[in-house]
Amino acid sequence: MYDYETSEQLFIDIWQKYGSPDEVDDADIIFNILNDLVTVSKHKIVLDHYSHINFDEIIKVDYDKENSIFKLYWLDNNKYRLANLNHELSEMDSMIWWTSGYCTYEYLAVDINRIKFFKKDKHIFVLIQANMIIEKELRKKVIGKNEVIEIENCTDELYARYIFWEGNKDDLIKVECIANNLPYYVCVIQPKERIPSTGFSKRLLLLCTLKEINERLQKVWKALQLEDLDRDELFSKGNTIRNIMEFALKHFCVMFNIPIDIEQKYGYIELGYMRKKIKAEVDIEITQGLIITANELSHDSGKKYSLEDIKLFYADVKELIDGLQNYICEKEI
Repeated sequence: MYDYETSEQLFIDIWQKYGSPDEVDDADIIFNILNDLVTVSKHKIVLDHYSHINFDEIIKVDYDKENSIFKLYWLDNNKYRLANLNHELSEMDSMIWWTSGYCTYEYLAVDINRIKFFKKDKHIFVLIQANMIIEKELRKKVIGKNEVIEIENCTDELYARYIFWEGNKDDLIKVECIANNLPYYVCVIQPKERIPSTGFSKRLLLLCTLKEINERLQKVWKALQLEDLDRDELFSKGNTIRNIMEFALKHFCVMFNIPIDIEQKYGYIELGYMRKKIKAEVDIEITQGLIITANELSHDSGKKYSLEDIKLFYADVKELIDGLQNYICEKEI
């Protein structure tokens, strides 16, 4: 038997309290849901990050509305910091503080786009999808003018590690932050009861990102079944297909650590550039003709495209994305 605080039922109750949604994208409601999970569980819930960084407790959730940043804390050593400043820190407490690198706080920082609920039997997973923020902007929002100690970028694992002094260095408020700035599903929160392996969490996060790509494609294909689309509508659908392809290619590069400087230049990476980078690393064919068509459909090219042309472009992009996803599943899942 599990206590209610660590039970699957707690997650079900809070999920039902908010109407049992499939997903939520309102930041205030997201905060309320996450805060309810933390407080009602008395912190006894699990957070698994895509990178296999995992924590079996979330102490609190903060929402910096001005910067649109959520902070999920799993470590609060402030009592040791204060005791040290007052020369009252015991040898035992000093050892405990040392094991965390003398950090005062550790937390996950993420600009949340949405949370998705995935129910397997009675077990509910709450998946968190990040918004894209260029690295410079994320550092500004999280670190601000504080003194940096260390920064480590782990793009293929969907995080950066920021270590910095908060406020006056003499106050010893050392912060270690796992920051997320790429637009994928980055972490999952779940109850401790009947918890699966951390490998399952990583697969679930990856599969949800892939599923979203496919759902976006299916939505476009459904719209292409209309027979009375005018020129602007055809180009609009073609451009949407191009955007989905671009998203899928960027995601593929991140998964396999193909260097495209994505955290600095996310919105300015050309398809042709990614084609060359991918071709140099893996045996996946991306034709130059596909790139040309994609670019013509995203600009005022002056070219004429029929509904059948757009459907053929869709089919080529779908074939490419299927190939990318099969490669990901083979290597990662």
